[in-house]
Amino acid sequence: RNFVLNGGTLYLTGDAGGFTSYGEPRTRRAFADLFENEGVNLTDHAGVAEANPGKGRVVYCAERLGLNDFCKSHTIKSTYEFTPDAKLTALHEKILRQVIGTELSFEAIAMPEKLLTSVYRESRNGEDITMVHMLNATGVKVKNGDILPVPDPAWGEIRGDLIFEISLPSISDSYYATPDAPGHQPVKVDKVREGRYRIIVPEGTVEKYGIVYLYSS
Repeated sequence: RNFVLNGGTLYLTGDAGGFTSYGEPRTRRAFADLFENEGVNLTDHAGVAEANPGKGRVVYCAERLGLNDFCKSHTIKSTYEFTPDAKLTALHEKILRQVIGTELSFEAIAMPEKLLTSVYRESRNGEDITMVHMLNATGVKVKNGDILPVPDPAWGEIRGDLIFEISLPSISDSYYATPDAPGHQPVKVDKVREGRYRIIVPEGTVEKYGIVYLYSS
């Protein structure tokens, strides 16, 4: 609440704020008053609601659009079910861009759709470390409705440089590392502008799984 009132932006979806920490339904959403002061009705599940309490901004989307991009896990009937809707994915990204600005903190520029990525940050000895995990799933050919398990897929070959942009205050050191081989491999860092960098991982660097380490001193 203080974060929003002091100028922060908060984005909420689905049931966020609707339950206690014990999973019990709240009689009133935890953030409802932030919207009520703006005359926004959260019982209307159509579209996106926005309010500007204090110096900040709070946005609520009733639909959990991000779930469209996550595959369900099934143990019953052993059937693979995943039918992502490209239009919902595009809508979700559009809303995120409108909420946080046109520039996403991490954005793939040239990366295969089945190269799975996640970004983590931590501090060690006064340095902030950003770790971009990359898992090569390009060899997975399973389709919606297939019976699991499917035959073991071969690791797909990733062709071309892998390129992404990321927002960081600075980058003092960078490299790629994988548990499949010793040592570090270089990556190229280009400064797009202040606080924004383009990272280029040379072709042939990522085979199965690895991490791009970015240090900010």
